[in-house]
Amino acid sequence: MYRLSVKASAFALAVGAAFLFGASPATVAAQEPTLSEEDFEESKKLYFQRCAGCHGVLRKGATGKTLEPKSTRKLGQKRLERIIALGTEGGMNNFDDLFTKEQIAKLSTYIQMEVPPPAEMTLAEMKKRWKTVVKPADYPSKPAHNRNWENFFLVILRDAGMVGIIDGDTKEVVAKVDTGYAVHVMKESSDGRFWYTMGRDGRMTKIDLWMSPPQVVAETQIASDARDVAVSHFGQWKDKYVIGGGYWPPHFVVLDAVTMEPLKVVSTRGINVDGEYVNESRVAAVYKFTIRRTRRPGSSRSRNSANCGRSTTPTSTTCASSRSTATSSCTTASSTRHSVSSRSLPTRRTAWKSWTPSNVSSSLPLRPARSRTRDQAPTGSTRIAVRLPAPCTLVKA
Repeated sequence: MYRLSVKASAFALAVGAAFLFGASPATVAAQEPTLSEEDFEESKKLYFQRCAGCHGVLRKGATGKTLEPKSTRKLGQKRLERIIALGTEGGMNNFDDLFTKEQIAKLSTYIQMEVPPPAEMTLAEMKKRWKTVVKPADYPSKPAHNRNWENFFLVILRDAGMVGIIDGDTKEVVAKVDTGYAVHVMKESSDGRFWYTMGRDGRMTKIDLWMSPPQVVAETQIASDARDVAVSHFGQWKDKYVIGGGYWPPHFVVLDAVTMEPLKVVSTRGINVDGEYVNESRVAAVYKFTIRRTRRPGSSRSRNSANCGRSTTPTSTTCASSRSTATSSCTTASSTRHSVSSRSLPTRRTAWKSWTPSNVSSSLPLRPARSRTRDQAPTGSTRIAVRLPAPCTLVKA
């Protein structure tokens, strides 16, 4: 009873002082979290590097929980510091071995503040960041070294911002190539000579293994936060295009695979199956594969897609997999975008039929991929194959 009286008296004294000096009781009870400009920028960088991948650039949550101020302020400064330092039983790892106590404290304050609006990135900005280190005309016509480049191993040196190249025959380190912050994925050209990297800062590089030593010959930046890249390997598009997928801005970009010049930006923002607009529909993975031609029983027409029965060559398709569980889209290189409800997709048992959603033009032949049945697919997971006379894209939601 004594302790309760003391606490009540202290609160009453604080409220009285607030009124005396012109402040409201609400101001005393909940002060707005603040950081200096320098600390704010440092914390924003730390959040991007270590947190945004799971919690999202807008902090609305993805693999991890939402970190919007309305949620984080309920936990409070001390509780947030403890979570960041020690991790959680839900799967979040500890960061006390990566951040100092001061950084943890500032980051805990940062995530209680309003989310700063992340910058967009236009095609013109990407072109400004496009760099040619070696012109394609100056590429060597044969390997400029005597090593067995077909047995090179490429190793991501994440925190060093490099890719290590190892000779698989001699086990020697041939080169360490500067690729920028935290390379996430590397994909090779059809012959394995060129390798394309995607860093988490959206920086894409092209490495030529025939150079002595192997080096970056071109680069650009297609996003401020990104994860994957893929190269066309088949048909008339063989080694012609490379596609990079971005977390933020949520889009994928088609580039010239030879020069690395950004050619086209396609947004993945859209309306989900519940009619809600999804702003952060992140492209998490980009695949390459060939659509196989098979025949329907009793028919001489190929069923690999509608309106392509006369095709005699494999169809090259690139799949950009969106991390959002909200929307799936089929997008052509001519910037036409079509949203398709994943709930309206047919099952594998009817996959042999030519299927075109009512809200998509019949000139765009679509078919569900045969990789799994609808019953096997996880909730919100949809793949749609598109065959077009241009680079085409599958976006999985």
